[in-house]
Amino acid sequence: RADETSKLCYDTRAEHADTCCYQACNICGDTSVDWDVYINYEGNDVSCGDLKEIFRETQVIDGSEQCSAIANELRDTCCYSSPTTSCQLCKHAGIFYEVNDNVEVDFNGPTTCADVASFLTRRVDENDGMCATTQASYYEQCCFDKCMLVSAEGSYPDWTASVEMDGKSATCFDIDNAINDAGIVKGSGECTALQDAFSETCSFTIPTNPCDICPDNDVSPLVTLEYNGKEMKCPDIDAYLRSREEMDGDKCVAAQGTLGDCCFDQCHLCNEDEEIDNTHTIYYNGKTIPCSETETIFNEKGILASSEQCSADKAAFSEECCYVSPKSPCNICKRGVDYFDVMGTNPVTYNNQKQTCGAVADNINKRNEDDSDTCTEARDTLFGTCCNTKCSLCGEKGLDAGVQVSYEGRMMTCLELDLGLSVEEGSDQCSTITSQYSDQCCYVKPETPCRMCGAGQGTNTKAQAFYLGTNTTCDNLSNYLGSREEQAGETCQNAISDFADTCCYNQCSLCGDGKADWSTFVTYEGQSIACGDFEWILRGDNVADGSDTCTAVKEEFSEKCCYEPLSTSCNLCQVGGDYLDVKSDAVIDYQGSSTTCLGVYNSLFVREAADSEQCNAAKDSLGEDCCFQKCKLCQSGFVDTDAVVLIDGVEKSCSALDLSFAQSVIMEGSEQ
Repeated sequence: RADETSKLCYDTRAEHADTCCYQACNICGDTSVDWDVYINYEGNDVSCGDLKEIFRETQVIDGSEQCSAIANELRDTCCYSSPTTSCQLCKHAGIFYEVNDNVEVDFNGPTTCADVASFLTRRVDENDGMCATTQASYYEQCCFDKCMLVSAEGSYPDWTASVEMDGKSATCFDIDNAINDAGIVKGSGECTALQDAFSETCSFTIPTNPCDICPDNDVSPLVTLEYNGKEMKCPDIDAYLRSREEMDGDKCVAAQGTLGDCCFDQCHLCNEDEEIDNTHTIYYNGKTIPCSETETIFNEKGILASSEQCSADKAAFSEECCYVSPKSPCNICKRGVDYFDVMGTNPVTYNNQKQTCGAVADNINKRNEDDSDTCTEARDTLFGTCCNTKCSLCGEKGLDAGVQVSYEGRMMTCLELDLGLSVEEGSDQCSTITSQYSDQCCYVKPETPCRMCGAGQGTNTKAQAFYLGTNTTCDNLSNYLGSREEQAGETCQNAISDFADTCCYNQCSLCGDGKADWSTFVTYEGQSIACGDFEWILRGDNVADGSDTCTAVKEEFSEKCCYEPLSTSCNLCQVGGDYLDVKSDAVIDYQGSSTTCLGVYNSLFVREAADSEQCNAAKDSLGEDCCFQKCKLCQSGFVDTDAVVLIDGVEKSCSALDLSFAQSVIMEGSEQ
């Protein structure tokens, strides 16, 4: 009957709340309740998570003797603090293995490996001694190196693909689940048989040049056709082929030949050489929408480029929605050679519209050249409102953000004081304030910053340090010293002496003094990563040199990922003193694998010396297939980079035209 804000509600609550209301017993306090643990409570088997509702129904009050007695009895069983880094039962020597879910084990009573793994994940930290003990005790029973249907490097599982097994149809996902349930081990005869039977159907590789069923048009969402024995919408067919097939592959070429009904000449608001403004909105068919949404509308309704509606919409909206990106974008807060910050949230009226300075600056930047009249006028109009020339408390010095000071009778931090200054830089008031607070709020940045941990060492981000009466992390201490203290200073040297042993460790480096090949990808902990990513992954996990994890990673990946820097690199397309161009997308067979000429070129360049046998052998076997003499637009002359020509009705710079000869593999001496 009563409103929450009414006097009746307020008065009644004040008078009767103590009598009528109570806090139900909470046995776990600020820790978490384990819903997966079952206990016997008053003769019934219940989940720990159900206790709160039972206490509410039976009016067991928090803080009562009854509640305290129950908490003392059940807290250790039902309550836990979530671990920072969960313990994984089947992590062994830095490698994650599969849990054999259904195997029965004795873990404080009969249970399954799946329940043990779940308990460790929820309740035990990776650094807890219990984690290592349990992993060692149950590894043989519970963990196995699972057979993977997809084993080829660079391949991905196609879980939805259908296969036939024992006369029945199943998806590849069903087969994978069956492998898990049966605990089929990698390398076993059963695994090999399954891979031979299903890996080709159940896997695919990401194409380098994805298939497009409508290369010259757009795909219609309105058309449904039969493909692979199924009725599918054209966009679904296109997405399927894009994720699996190369543009020049047999399946893609066949699809392009049979799926012509999927393609239509869609209306586009902007021309090919124009960008569509994603942030600008228009009033279209009774709604305010972003310009970019017109593309979706045209596609979903199948509006043709030749239609009257397309012509009408382009006439109405293309001028405000479309633009040609400037070569030197306008910056409204540039004065001569000086650049000032844009005060993005400041309100301003521009072109009769109320906007923020940030929105105006972005819009002018992406549409106008720096030397245009529009840019000049915008600077003159907006500079005073939108550009930050305000007083800076510390200038080029560092700002000690958290220090408390008194300003105009109010306590605030130095950061709040700096942000709140609205006076002009160079004014008398600015000088007065900076001279008064500089000693308290500002510090001189070191020329040679203090590095607590030496070369080749990392800072242990999980370790703690007690510094100047405060508990902090080694990471925070390292950052603090680096921002304030000189390397040779007494403070820095004392910190190194006191904390280096606790905070610093010798980092694990996959390649040591060698180099990591960024173009090579490997699978690590279930994810595809570039070899060059290992350094920051190992650093982020605080992996020390000589540890089991470091050794395991080196043994598995160093040969694939690492190479010694070369004094002279192999250039596949260097013939004598001439450098030819590479047919980047040409597909070749190299060392038993299908790859592209560009892939071989990059691999040889970083891994092989110019005079090595492998370099010369690759030139002999691949030079004709991979290298060509690019057509020279100007022969012995120079390309005029400012000149523009008309090609098939489209303006193109001469330098872009010359570059296109390499991209399109147009050879010197050819008719083209």
